[in-house]
Amino acid sequence: MPARLEGQLVPKKFEDIIAEAFSIYRKHFLKLITIIALPLLIYYLIETILNGAHWYNRGAEENDLSSYLLKSILSITSGLLLYPIEVGGMTRAVAGHYLEAQVDIVDAYDFAFKKYFYILGTDLLAFLGLVLLSVTIICIPLAIFFVVAWLFNSQAAALQRASPARALKTSSKLVKDNWWRVVEILFLSILILLVIALVLGLFSLPLLFLAPYMLLPVGTIILGPVGLIVTVLLYFDLRVRKEGYTLEQLRKEIYPESSPIPAIES
Repeated sequence: MPARLEGQLVPKKFEDIIAEAFSIYRKHFLKLITIIALPLLIYYLIETILNGAHWYNRGAEENDLSSYLLKSILSITSGLLLYPIEVGGMTRAVAGHYLEAQVDIVDAYDFAFKKYFYILGTDLLAFLGLVLLSVTIICIPLAIFFVVAWLFNSQAAALQRASPARALKTSSKLVKDNWWRVVEILFLSILILLVIALVLGLFSLPLLFLAPYMLLPVGTIILGPVGLIVTVLLYFDLRVRKEGYTLEQLRKEIYPESSPIPAIES
């Protein structure tokens, strides 16, 4: 349990959100990559097994197609099942930064597993909705709209204990009137991460020759936390703007049965 609250949640500009994300990332680097590493390593292990099985069973064109479809379904399923651990753990980590000025790996995993089915339920509903919208070309623009509108469904499910449908509705309300702003921040965040990835890639050329299959897992584990931190900070920012969201409310969502905690004077 936190001893006290640190600072206050305030509306942030794009540059402030990015700066804060990298500040949190630098301060808690090892703990953050540890939190994200477990589900990602399990996922890549499953991917390796699936790729090996697909290669071993390849043969006739019909068998290749069946094997590829089965591999794709299992790969997507494993990703969906493991993602709640990533997003739940990272949400708790960012909350820990504000509430306790630290990140605790055990607390992050504990929170992720406690909220696992809340997050999984809303993620599955969002995934099915996007798949159905993407079936026809005419609905693809609508699917793109909801990719952004439902971006914060996991955080809503985990912190606000919202049902799957309620979490999607909550996320949509937060994004309403802020859709383009969210898109701009996400686009620029991805662009920054791509530039960093390219720079890191230049220093990783020996790894490319020695162990090429390690580049994607290692890169995702190292840079993955940044994207998730930006998403959580954006979620906080939108709630501050629309609800007057405070650290005291965040504390109650993390510790629903705890007593009030004084804030640190800034």
